[in-house]
Amino acid sequence: MRKKVSLFLFSLTLVPFFSFFSCSNIYQFYDYTPKSSNNSLLKNQKLQEFVDSVFANNESQKHDYIASQLNQNLVKISTELKYSLIFARPYFDFSNDEYFNTRKSSNYTIHSYLAKNWLFLLKNIEKLSFVFNPYLSRFVKNPNEIKAEKIQNKTIKITNKNFDFIKIDREQDQFIINNVYYLIFDNNKFIRFTVFGSNSELKTKLDYNIFYLEQQIPDKFLFVNSIENWIKAKEKSYFQNKLNQAKENLKDEFEEKKLELQSKISDLDSQTNLEDENDSNFCSLENPEKCSEGQLKFLESLKSKSGFGKKVSQISEFYKNSLDLELTQEKTAENSNSNSENPARLINNEKQEKPKSELAKLEEKYKKDLENLETDVRKLIYAEKNDLYQSNFFTDITSDISSFNSPFNFYKYSLFSIDLEKTTEKEQNKILKSPEKSNYFNKYSDFIDKKLEIKSKNETEEEFNSRKVYEYIFNTIWKNDEKAKVFYLNNYRKQENIEKLEAKWNTIQKNLVNLQFERENYDAIIQEYENFVSENWLFILERLDKIALLFHKWYLFPDQFAEDGKLKVAHNQEFKDFVANQEPLSEPFFYSNKFLESVSEGDTSLILTTFKDLYILKQNTLINLKIETSGIKPKVRLNPYVYHFPKTKNKISVKILTEIFHQALYHASKESYLDFENDFVKKFRYNLPAQMIFSEKFKGKNENK
Repeated sequence: MRKKVSLFLFSLTLVPFFSFFSCSNIYQFYDYTPKSSNNSLLKNQKLQEFVDSVFANNESQKHDYIASQLNQNLVKISTELKYSLIFARPYFDFSNDEYFNTRKSSNYTIHSYLAKNWLFLLKNIEKLSFVFNPYLSRFVKNPNEIKAEKIQNKTIKITNKNFDFIKIDREQDQFIINNVYYLIFDNNKFIRFTVFGSNSELKTKLDYNIFYLEQQIPDKFLFVNSIENWIKAKEKSYFQNKLNQAKENLKDEFEEKKLELQSKISDLDSQTNLEDENDSNFCSLENPEKCSEGQLKFLESLKSKSGFGKKVSQISEFYKNSLDLELTQEKTAENSNSNSENPARLINNEKQEKPKSELAKLEEKYKKDLENLETDVRKLIYAEKNDLYQSNFFTDITSDISSFNSPFNFYKYSLFSIDLEKTTEKEQNKILKSPEKSNYFNKYSDFIDKKLEIKSKNETEEEFNSRKVYEYIFNTIWKNDEKAKVFYLNNYRKQENIEKLEAKWNTIQKNLVNLQFERENYDAIIQEYENFVSENWLFILERLDKIALLFHKWYLFPDQFAEDGKLKVAHNQEFKDFVANQEPLSEPFFYSNKFLESVSEGDTSLILTTFKDLYILKQNTLINLKIETSGIKPKVRLNPYVYHFPKTKNKISVKILTEIFHQALYHASKESYLDFENDFVKKFRYNLPAQMIFSEKFKGKNENK
């Protein structure tokens, strides 16, 4: 039966293990007793019970998730995950070489399956293989690891799909739900499973490591709790290191700016002191030591005369410059206030006060930033933990076990391979042998649209939308000429044609990889790429799930010139400088699948009735397809450069984009250039679009031939 055990019911000898937790309950599920009303969607009752616990607060989400997992494509998963595990391992680092993108994409696929399709993996857990892996990310061994290499079982599998599990409620921190599960297979194999987020958005991740106990222990929780205490300490240390590093960076930046302002203040003080010294270097009653004996007598004789106070400054000026003393009454009145401020001195004072004011503001800002630093670091860590599809500290937290001093002997194994072929054999046996095709069928097969064949499987929303987009494109190209459409599609889909295109595409990809080493052939390689993509539009669109978009350049409108060579319209220099200072995108962009989302006509289509400028929306990218139907055969050209909006904070509007693009490029509208700079980039919060190149995510099958 199911047991719900409160922490305080455990023996006092376990107190040291609980010191890191603020959880209230531990759930252990062992002997399950069937209920009278069984609403299970899964055949495996243990698995159903686990799923019920994970989605305890969201019944509808649970049913949707189970339904999606039960309808997974076995062949697709077997291919994607199997080959991803060949190209990459999430627990190993990889160098930045020509295969970097392939390994990165494979790593992304593995993490995606562990986060999204964990139920499918648990249903097929006996098909997964795990390899002995006690090392760090670069095969660094310690004496204990070398000793551990003597174990006989270098790879293991889970033989029994039934499992028990332990649930730990961690402190909420930044998440309303923050739970950890340990799935226990065969009584000695432990897999960690994390659940966090909110009731409306639940995030889950199955770990790729297995903790394999050398000997079974009566209370599995003791081992589980030792792992969690170790992980808790790692997370605490990670946060502290990040906080210390942020403090150092903030302090360094503050000290640098502070030193700069202090230097300005010091320079201005020196200049003021020099001016004061110059003022005290000539003869006056205030500076008698600078006067000769005759000058002193003359000044003494003036004390008894009226107007002395009004003329002292002029007399001093006389002795300083040896000029003739002929002062008019107007001049005397103008300078009568001997105690008035010197305008030059006022300017100097203002110059001195400005950097002092800036320094005070800087110190105040530093103080506030320091107060908010811990919150800012927590936000960064929160974002990192939310990224479940990349290797990071949290997704790889159980990989490096060098600091784990366990009270029990164990070994660590990591996900190595998946083999679903045995599962798919049954499906293959169900396929009936096709009857022999007649000569008449072979003769007219090119005119039969195979896409119209009835499909037995249910169509998903993504598949439906994508099919509608293709129908729109095909109708735009061929209109009512069904015969021409079917003839083109069937010729395109012939095996020999696809193989020919694959071979040509692989050659182009190799040339693009070596582009940096063959600068003299740059134009030819780019031209070859542009021609292939432009002509083979359907080949590219149907393989978006295999595509990685590589950064080409940040996009802005080109300068346009009149016939006489004079500049007609261009972006402001300030905007050009802004674009030039943008850092290029270092990471490729991957499409999650090959399905097209929507298609819209651009404003350029208004020019001619026989020309259509189509924009296909796919995950914050716009793919441009141009169709010209004025000739006997339609001409279709795919733009070899994709518009990607990596920093957009708004949903992309094709209408806004094409209206600005059309007016700017075809009508040389200065207003549209400004609209792009101000409205498109800033007001609509699309930010700068990047032009991206189509590249292959995985190497072709002829790579090594």
